[in-house]
Amino acid sequence: KDPLAGLKRLRTVLRPNGGMFVWLYGQLGRTGIYEYQALFRLTGIPRSQFLKDYARPLLKALPETNWLRKNKLAWRNDFQSLPDSELSD
Repeated sequence: KDPLAGLKRLRTVLRPNGGMFVWLYGQLGRTGIYEYQALFRLTGIPRSQFLKDYARPLLKALPETNWLRKNKLAWRNDFQSLPDSELSD
């Protein structure tokens, strides 16, 4: 609720001259990803099995009009060659 307070708190645990990467998730930047995650949860299939057996065929079958495919920040045409760990977050 208070991003500045959160950053200040994180700064207190840094070593001198330390650094951090902060990844912010914006709703628009993750368009299609939340729906993909919801679909996975609806299946009830264990994550490892979903990634191994279903994720690639599902991604391959998505039409060009799908929100995940339209999200140029998230969509990867090389998903067939990615490790399972990069098909879900």
